[in-house]
Amino acid sequence: VGGDTYDLRQVGPECWSIVVTDVSGKGVGAAILASLLQGAFLGASSNPEQMTALINTVNRYVVERSEGEQYATIFFALLTSAGELHWINAGHCMPFLVSASGAVDLLEVTGLPVGMLPFANFEQKSRQLAAGDKIVIYSDGLTDVANIDGKFLGNTRLKEIVIANAALDAQALHDKLMEEARAWAGGVAPADDITITVLEFRPRTPA
Repeated sequence: VGGDTYDLRQVGPECWSIVVTDVSGKGVGAAILASLLQGAFLGASSNPEQMTALINTVNRYVVERSEGEQYATIFFALLTSAGELHWINAGHCMPFLVSASGAVDLLEVTGLPVGMLPFANFEQKSRQLAAGDKIVIYSDGLTDVANIDGKFLGNTRLKEIVIANAALDAQALHDKLMEEARAWAGGVAPADDITITVLEFRPRTPA
């Protein structure tokens, strides 16, 4: 059992919802809260104007349920078929936005993790994606992969891997990241859940 979840769903004819969560702690308690969070986002709509209201509802629910003893980081986004990306990053690892050329940007944090404050502020951001842009979303279990010497993979090394493999398609880039994490660990068991979600924007070919 673990505290990471991810979900990708079509929420409208031209819109998809992406959610990655990481609940604090481990074991059954974290897994139960993670499952509840995943269910909460099943009601996501294709309207970006409703994203903040949904996160606020989730935040209040976690505060009331855990009484400050548990929290969760959440990356929640809507992506349209026109390449419009809208996101709220509640304390989650900053996803990479990477082009095929290897240029990399970060989708910044826009609020605290949910469950910390009952009336936290969650800002919403937007970007226009270009054809071939990929979004690499991950939990901190990836950067916290440690080798036999106790050294973490870390954000700098992860960024280097993403840049070096930017031309790969989404599935191949995902597999490469997992391969590099296993190679870094060298047989050392991970201490935390590892979640990686890679998305690629491919515009529809005009009829």
